This record gives sequence, structure tokens and C-alpha cells, in this order.
Amino acid sequence: MAVPRTVFRDRLSISNELYRLVQDQLSEAPRTNTLNDLKTTIETLSTFTGACESVLTDISSRGQETDLRTAVEGIRNVLTWAKFLDTIRTTPSDPNFLFRAHKHAATSQPTFVPDLDVPFDLGFRRTHSIDKFVEDLAEHLGKTRKAKSETYFVSMSPILEWTIHTAGQKWIHRGQDEVGLAIFDVKKLQQNSGTIIFRVSDVLKFLAGEGKDSLIEQGLQQWARNCDEYVSVGKISDDGLVRWVAWDKLYLSPANILSKRCFVRARTLGVYRKWIQEYQQPIELEDICQRMVEFGKVLAGPQEDLLSPLIELLLKPGILFWGFINESSEEVVIASIRALVDETGLESLSGLTI
Repeated sequence: MAVPRTVFRDRLSISNELYRLVQDQLSEAPRTNTLNDLKTTIETLSTFTGACESVLTDISSRGQETDLRTAVEGIRNVLTWAKFLDTIRTTPSDPNFLFRAHKHAATSQPTFVPDLDVPFDLGFRRTHSIDKFVEDLAEHLGKTRKAKSETYFVSMSPILEWTIHTAGQKWIHRGQDEVGLAIFDVKKLQQNSGTIIFRVSDVLKFLAGEGKDSLIEQGLQQWARNCDEYVSVGKISDDGLVRWVAWDKLYLSPANILSKRCFVRARTLGVYRKWIQEYQQPIELEDICQRMVEFGKVLAGPQEDLLSPLIELLLKPGILFWGFINESSEEVVIASIRALVDETGLESLSGLTI
């Protein structure tokens, strides 16, 4: 016979949950054998009490009616988020730039806002567990494979050729919308406290360490790794946008790099790499250099300081990727392109025909 639930039993259950929560936090501290160990234990307890106070303050400031069980769960969520954020801060340095293939109404300026306006604040971390966040992220990653759903993420990638190709795919299905390439300065994004960016591979690494990598299916994980996807939670600040290039300017550039129909028609870069082999023709070294630099200038526009780093990113997949063949080795071709950028200087480069 089931024991009837009572207020006393509920309170006892919640007390046990809170006790286990304290135990979980202390289990990560070292055994207290030295004064330094004791200091670490005290710091752990201080972190715990700080989380409790911040959650209660947040609930009070919002004027919300919250029961005890929900408050305890909020504390657990905040502590888990702190562990997660501390883990991903130890990852390698971020790229200098992130790119986004973007489609927007032709009658408006591009803005980089997700479907759902969800601020990444304490209230979010209190009410969203890491598991719920990951489930939402998985739904976002799967948007290209099934019916679109509304999420609170905006995607970006540091891989320039991948993002240019994605812009071409969006252009095919543009309808009345305008398509272009957005270039973001990562340092400027990080300086804006309202912009929160995660590298998806960091999230996946954290999940693997927690034994929860099954929350995102393997196909979506591979997709995110292939394009090295980054996501912003909420709006991307306009302060970080350093360049917007309409797709037509890229595709119709006299540099004639993307005009080969296979670049746009190929559904994936893997398919494109197979098709481009059929279109490759020998081109003079000087012509290759001129065209690559011209295309770099289309990307950089008036932002002359962007030219050199963007050229380096264009060279990353190799010259053959862009359909160029020359009797010189690829190393010689790349060195010649770099020399053209270095030797002519920005003033001479500004005289190139675009």
C-alpha cells in the first residue's frame, strides 16, 4: 500500500535533495588533509551558498511564485551551468573571425536575431538545465534536415569556404529575400556582454565527459564538427559585424571564382570537390594571383585590414579547391599570392579592378 504524500514528506524529500546537492559539490573537492585542501573545500561551499543566494535573489527580483522544489532544482541548474562554463573556458583560443550565410527580407537591413528572443541570463540558467539546453541545440542543428522549428540560436562558422558555399545554397532558395555573407570580429563580439557564443564541439566534448553525448545524435554531431559550428544564444550584437557582402557581389565578381555553376549546384562541398575536377583548366600563375586577390578585396570591401587575413582563409582549402591548375607547385602559387599582397601594399591593391 502506497504511503500517502504529505507536506512533511515533501519537505523531507526536498531536504534530502538539497543535502545530496551539497554532497555532490563536496565530492569534487579534495579530501581535507592540508590547509590548502580545507581552503578548497571552503571555496566550494562558498560557491554553493553563492549559487543559492543568487537564485533566491533572482526569483525575488522577478516577483515569481516559486515552490521550494523548483528553487532547489534552479540551484542545481545554476551550479551545473557554472561547471560547464568553467570547462569550456579552458578550450583553445577562438578564431579571429566568424562567418554567417544569411538570408533576410530585401526591404530591410540584415539583423542577426534568432526565432526566439531568449536572453542568456541567470533566469535562463536557473530554469534551463544543461540537458534541456542540449536538446534545444540538437533541434537547432537538425533544422536543415527536417521541418524548420523556432530556436534561440544563431549559427556561425570560422570556415570561410564552407560559409560561402552555404550562402550559395541559401541564394538558390532565396525567394524574394536577399542573401549575403556576414563577417564578425570575434574579439568585438566577446567585448559585448550581451552576446554569448559557444563552440558546438566544446559542448560535445563536455557531454562526452559527462556520459551524455547521446543527447545529440551522431549525424548532427558530425555535421557540427565538419563546419566547426559556433552558436550565439540570442541576438548577435551589431558591434561585432565588420563586413556584409551581398551574394551577387561574390558570385558576379570579375575575379570569376564562383561563377562555375558546380559551386552553387553542388549540395555539399564533398560533391563540389568531385565536380570541380571536371572544370579545372591550366591558368597562368599571374592570373591566379590577381584573381584570388581581387576576390579577397570583394570580401574585404573598404575594410582594408581584412584583406590579408581573408586571403589566408581563402588559401586554406588549397588552390585546387577554387578550380585553379598551374604547372607550379601549390606552395609556389600560394607564396606568389602572399607576395602580391605584401609587395604591392594596400594603396596599390586598391587600384585593382573589382
